[in-house]
Amino acid sequence: MSAKIVSSKTESTETVDSGTVSSKTVSAETMSAGTMSAGTVSTETVDSGTANSETVNNETVNSETANSETEKQQARAVARSLRKALSPDDRRAKSFLICTHIVTSMAWANSTAVLLYFGAGSEVDLDGLFHHSKTHRTGDALAQQTLGAPIVEGENIRFSNVVTGIDGNPEVRVGEFGLREPTGEPVNLNNVGLVLVPLLAFDDRGNRLGSGKGFYDRFLAANPALTTRATVMGVAFGVQELPTIPVERHDFALHAVVTEQGIRWLKTRSR
Repeated sequence: MSAKIVSSKTESTETVDSGTVSSKTVSAETMSAGTMSAGTVSTETVDSGTANSETVNNETVNSETANSETEKQQARAVARSLRKALSPDDRRAKSFLICTHIVTSMAWANSTAVLLYFGAGSEVDLDGLFHHSKTHRTGDALAQQTLGAPIVEGENIRFSNVVTGIDGNPEVRVGEFGLREPTGEPVNLNNVGLVLVPLLAFDDRGNRLGSGKGFYDRFLAANPALTTRATVMGVAFGVQELPTIPVERHDFALHAVVTEQGIRWLKTRSR
């Protein structure tokens, strides 16, 4: 009797334990599978949503950039045709007036060093400025105002002093793109009070449209102390003003523009 009872209890216990173990095993496996499945689906959904969101955002940014560049190309074509429509005599006369406005300005008078450029093609010709660089006092000595012009190096520009001959004309060499380049030492940017920038078009908010190579945008962005201290002035003929210029965050806004009509201080957009 005792042996049977023990046996019965043992079998019952084993059956219960076996059932409990099986039940727990199935339950655990079911929960694990469910948890893994839900976790996987949830993670995949989040990852997929994030990826889709990033893809949409990237596509939107790329689309906006492409649209802006298309608008810039159209604006460049319009501005270039307006500038080329001026006769050589008109460009010469207007360039003379522009140079006169520059050398009679306070920005020019207060600058120990000025950054300018050698005009090419139908651009405003600034060669007249080389005959007007002023003499200023440095301590007990008299020194000539420094004029610097750009030298193209790869995707960037740097500025060197323009050396002039006895006749007042600049000594130059031919550089990248067939442009004239100065032959002097590098300009000390700490002395610069005025930066004269070429352009294809501008608007009354100070937005500038260049040739598309980005030389000046990169140079100005790399020298924030210069743009804080100095006046950045665009140089253009009056016909190059457009109602609006398409801009991107990296485009530098001008402080002023000089045309044959005079110097205009612009409503520079906030950066």
